[in-house]
Amino acid sequence: VLGDYGEGKTSFQVHVWDQSFNRKVLAVPPFQWTRFEDITEAVAAWVKFIIEPDHPELVREVSNCFEQFKSSTVEALANRLAQQRQIDVDEALRIITELVETDAMQLTGLSGSRVVDFLGALSEIAIRAGYVGLLVLLDEPEIAARQLGNQAVQVFIFELADELHKRNGNYGVFLSMPQNFYASCSHQFQSLPARLDSRQCF
Repeated sequence: VLGDYGEGKTSFQVHVWDQSFNRKVLAVPPFQWTRFEDITEAVAAWVKFIIEPDHPELVREVSNCFEQFKSSTVEALANRLAQQRQIDVDEALRIITELVETDAMQLTGLSGSRVVDFLGALSEIAIRAGYVGLLVLLDEPEIAARQLGNQAVQVFIFELADELHKRNGNYGVFLSMPQNFYASCSHQFQSLPARLDSRQCF
């Protein structure tokens, strides 16, 4: 959903969130994010919050899914560091783990593809909890861009749109952004509008 500041994009997303729940979609309400890992952390926390009253046995699975995702992301970064610095992978893993745990490093290299993998795995748990799927309402990427940089966030949005265009599953991401940020993204990635419109919900 696109619109200028103050035109009600977030309100519209709240409406979508409410209507989704009425249709048994486990929808994550719109939230602001300033780190890529905020997305996976918020989604995992909300899914646990929603399913815990009726399906406490599945909460552990959500936690395990998140920890596996986080661990594999750190391992991928460690492998890249080991290659770049020509050091032992175990040493690189120790360095990356320590930096992430002390918040000295953010997982800014988190790709849209990896996030879609995570959503796919969580959607299977949501379905077992009685929902028809999982929907993430991702709000205001331009705020994240102030922290992470326009280039990083725009690449991430394109990767999300591209991956969701190519895959089928009971999960999705609903993006909200101002017109000028969208125009900047579209200038950098000319195929972005077609990717975003591929599900006919632009």
